[in-house]
Amino acid sequence: MKNSKLKSFFGILFTAFFAFIHTSQAQSPIAADQIESLVIKYKSDIRGPYKDIRWFCTDGSIRQPKDPCPENIGPGVQHARYKDEVVALGKSNHIYLGQILAYTSIDELWDTDHNHSRLKQYQLDKYLRLVDDGWINQKGQFYRGSVQVEDEEAWGINFYKSILSKDAVVADNFYFIRQSLKDIPHNGDDNVAQLMRSESKVVSDLYTPFMDLRTKIHVSPKSQIFKK
Repeated sequence: MKNSKLKSFFGILFTAFFAFIHTSQAQSPIAADQIESLVIKYKSDIRGPYKDIRWFCTDGSIRQPKDPCPENIGPGVQHARYKDEVVALGKSNHIYLGQILAYTSIDELWDTDHNHSRLKQYQLDKYLRLVDDGWINQKGQFYRGSVQVEDEEAWGINFYKSILSKDAVVADNFYFIRQSLKDIPHNGDDNVAQLMRSESKVVSDLYTPFMDLRTKIHVSPKSQIFKK
């Protein structure tokens, strides 16, 4: 089996596996072949599983991408919203495609009632994106502004502060939590990452075709982004 076919197989296996284990828990679950069709469609969509980009303000209001949250209601975060089909899939099958941490509460990702399914799906998604050229975000990985790495890292720091403050949770899930450290961003920006973003902006201003790579650098400023 060729590598590309093997990678696609793992992606289909991912969705089929979670469709199977959650079918008995969901109301009117979507069939595995329908989920496979969604994955195929999103892989070729320039926005992937996302619908649009919005500002999410502290007071719960949602604003247009060029209309940031005003100071009088506090700071906000900007990221993509999921397509309606993706939201419906989460409700019917407990399958979450293209998860954005800043769009998720800590309890939702920890997902105790489903044996931490959402966090496991997040980890599998990260792996598939690495080995299958973005997987569900094969085209959407260049959707500028869909994910803000600074907000994801800030979320990750708060997540671990919350989880690691509970001795019983750590004792019962030590290995699982340790493994999650490889996938949930939590280190914060360093000087090298900031320099990479700054230099990539200069290059893209001078050479327009570099913009896609600049977007990828902004989302994931590390050496792996240059690997085929």
